[in-house]
Amino acid sequence: MLAFFRNMTIRSRLILLTAVLCLFTATASFVGYLRLSDAEKDMEMMFDLGVMPIQWANDIRANMNRIRANLYLIMVTTDVAEKKTLIQQIEDRKLANDQNFASYKNADITENERRRIADAEASLLSFRASMAKIFELALQNKND
Repeated sequence: MLAFFRNMTIRSRLILLTAVLCLFTATASFVGYLRLSDAEKDMEMMFDLGVMPIQWANDIRANMNRIRANLYLIMVTTDVAEKKTLIQQIEDRKLANDQNFASYKNADITENERRRIADAEASLLSFRASMAKIFELALQNKND
């Protein structure tokens, strides 16, 4: 093999070695591209399975805190127009929570998380029933 290289001109040797280098570089680039594509799929899966449920749970908690704050404001204020605005904000947040619950339930979660969601939804139903009574009394300005 070395005799073959000795008989080649320097120009031919440089061209051959450059071609081999280009082949190795192209191979390494292709393997890197494949690994990067796999990493992208893994990152998307991790985001969908790990980050989004946390985001939905945090949104639900934030919406519930704002709903509670609006309920307190409804009890304190006597202006009916402001009460209706607050009730509308509560309704908007209820819809957002329903969407977050639906997204969370459709995610790939454990059985324990599913049970906890069912418990939370049961508590949410009783909370919403109480809110309806609060709305009715608040609109009548029975804040006592």
